[in-house]
Amino acid sequence: MIVLSESSVLLNATQGKLLALRKNFKFSLAILFLDVFIGIFVLDSLPNSNILYTSFWSTVDNFIEYLDSVITWITNNPAGLKLNEPVNTTLSSFVRYHIYLWKTFVEVLRMPQVVDFALGAAYLGASTFAALTADIFQILTLHILCFDAYASKLSHVCWSTLVALWGLVRGKKWNPLRKRTDNVVLESREQFIGTSLFTILLFLLPTILVYFVVFRVLRISVRLVLGSVRILARLPKSLHDYTLGPSC
Repeated sequence: MIVLSESSVLLNATQGKLLALRKNFKFSLAILFLDVFIGIFVLDSLPNSNILYTSFWSTVDNFIEYLDSVITWITNNPAGLKLNEPVNTTLSSFVRYHIYLWKTFVEVLRMPQVVDFALGAAYLGASTFAALTADIFQILTLHILCFDAYASKLSHVCWSTLVALWGLVRGKKWNPLRKRTDNVVLESREQFIGTSLFTILLFLLPTILVYFVVFRVLRISVRLVLGSVRILARLPKSLHDYTLGPSC
């Protein structure tokens, strides 16, 4: 419940309005009336729900196809990069399977009531409409967050292992107890295994980094869009705080 309240833009925006009303009821009520007026105006400016429903889910489907095309582009050695084929195939299959799961999840949400519910929120104010839109956007882009988390974790493990092996092949080893780097003498077999693992990971790193960069760019793009909508959702509270000072 705590995680939900922290991530939900709608809950945060509602809490901000309630805090503002407690501090200065009349001024905050005037802002809320203005917010509702703008929300109704925006609602009247939008096309009917059927057109919005078709346009909205068409955009979602296009985004899914775009993401699938990005994975196809990566598997075809983009920009002349010679990626490791087994790792590339494994990662692309993993991502495509999650895209399939996400498409199944989206089909569950493909109901006209979702769009009607979002449009109905405009009667509670433009900020409420923006907040609910942001929450829906977060749900629909959850897979991007997951992909970025997977790629980040894999890149971190690969890089930290490379750093440890690089020190090992040079006769260095990190001592966690004394928090220092000590010299270590390896046998020829240990030296061979360490060098082999270092070489293998070094050649696998470019493939992993390509996935990391692609999904990090997608995540940043999603966060930029989400941040813009969040600004609109928090506008009434920001206006109240700017005029009368912080409400909490």
